[in-house]
Amino acid sequence: MAQEHKHGAMDTEVQEKTFAGFINWTTKTVI
Repeated sequence: MAQEHKHGAMDTEVQEKTFAGFINWTTKTVI
């Protein structure tokens, strides 16, 4: 159970970084 929770938190962190990078790339491309 603890392992699953840790994995979920890790996925969230990666997802946030990917989302931020996507917004960054989109902004640079549009502008």
